Amino acid sequence: MFVPSLSKGFFKFWWDDNLNLLKQSSVKSDRAWEAAGKARQGPIFSERQSSRKLYRRSLKEYANANIKTYTNDLHDALLKKDGTAFWRCWRFKCNCKNTCD
Repeated sequence: MFVPSLSKGFFKFWWDDNLNLLKQSSVKSDRAWEAAGKARQGPIFSERQSSRKLYRRSLKEYANANIKTYTNDLHDALLKKDGTAFWRCWRFKCNCKNTCD
C-alpha cells in the first residue's frame, strides 16, 4: 500500500557475490565451532578465525574502495571546473540538502 522511505546509504551497492561467499563460509565455520563446544584452540577454531578474519578484511576493503570512488568523482568534477556537476555530486555523495530558498 505504500513505499517505505530509506536513506541513501541503506543498501550496500558495492556488495557482490564474492562477499556473499565469504559471509556464508564465515557463518558455516562459526556454526561448526559452536556445535563443537566453542573450543578456544584446535583446527575448528583456527578455521573459524581465519574465515572470519578474511570476511571482515574484505568488507573493509570494499567499503574503503567505495569511499575512494566518491572522492575520485568529486576530484574529477573539480578538475573539469564544472561547478554544477561538482555540487550535484557533492550533494549526492554527502547527503546534503540545499538550504537556500
